[in-house]
Amino acid sequence: MQNKKDSNQPVTQGEFRKFADDMREFADFVVNHAATKEDLKGFAIKDDLERFATKDDLERFATKNDLERFATKDDLERFATKKELHSFREAAVRLFASKEDLLDSERRLEVKITNFKDEVLTAVDAVMGEVKTIREERAAHVLRHDRVDETLAGHEKRLKRVETHAGI
Repeated sequence: MQNKKDSNQPVTQGEFRKFADDMREFADFVVNHAATKEDLKGFAIKDDLERFATKDDLERFATKNDLERFATKDDLERFATKKELHSFREAAVRLFASKEDLLDSERRLEVKITNFKDEVLTAVDAVMGEVKTIREERAAHVLRHDRVDETLAGHEKRLKRVETHAGI
């Protein structure tokens, strides 16, 4: 193992050769791998960096304390998941009527109401026919009573004349 030499001591010829070899190797590396001016034109310059956010710009963003007010993972676990919402939607589709179901129900109800209305009107027609018959019979009955009353009045008149003539 080689001991470190004091920087004030002279260098041996072997050490100098090793240093020269290392320098040649470094020079070859720089020549083969170093960037040229043309290569560096694609990198950002100071003017380009001015468009980036500054410390003052970043202070306007949310801080750690601001973010603590947002919902946490535990908070979000209390809400429904996509799977639960999908399951709820499927149940709702089975339980609740669709627009088509409601329209179909409306059509059936219209048919039932129309049929019921027809039955009621048919029954009312029959009743009105009977009422008309009863009115006609009553008018005939009243007319007959009027004739009987006239005949009776005529008989009473005649009976009084007979009684008066007979002295009864």
